[in-house]
Amino acid sequence: MSVWIDGGDLAARRFDRALTMLQCS
Repeated sequence: MSVWIDGGDLAARRFDRALTMLQCS
């Protein structure tokens, strides 16, 4: 999911982690 962001890997990872936390919660 963090592949559409090429120059923002860090931001994408943060977003992906937030989504995962929300879904796992």
